Amino acid sequence: MMDAHGHGTAEERFSASPAELKILAAIEPALLALGFVVAHLEFLPGSRGGRATLRIFLDRADPSTGNITIDDCALASRNLDPVIDVAGVIPGAYVLEVSSPGLDRPLGRRSDLARFVGSTVQIQCRGPVDGRRNFTGTLEGTEGSAVRVRLGPEHVATIPLSEVKRANLKYDFDA
Repeated sequence: MMDAHGHGTAEERFSASPAELKILAAIEPALLALGFVVAHLEFLPGSRGGRATLRIFLDRADPSTGNITIDDCALASRNLDPVIDVAGVIPGAYVLEVSSPGLDRPLGRRSDLARFVGSTVQIQCRGPVDGRRNFTGTLEGTEGSAVRVRLGPEHVATIPLSEVKRANLKYDFDA
């Protein structure tokens, strides 16, 4: 499911855990009201009694309005803390980290894969695909329930989205 600007909702994400999807469903309306969407989310449950960490990477709901600023991150953080607490989606204490996606932005939605066709990407798989777990190449887009990455002039890898553990843009500093 897409919003008015082509951003995917929790239902459209291919690399989120069930806990992350639950958190996304709780916070997305509050962020949209502020003009933001979640580019990516990472939930790291606390280990050995430690606090959980929730990392939210913001994007603008309307990309034509510019990039995410530090003030945007602070505004989102102030507004999300009470939403998360009231929704009860994170049991116990947690650390909230809000930032922009950065140069190596995570790609976790089908809309990201469409938006960044032609870009260099790194994909880490849950298990071996064609005998390997890591792929770096040019994103060609999606085909059904798979992502296509050009690894060389004659070689295109087709990776099932269900096998994608993590996908990121790979910024080329030499370009």
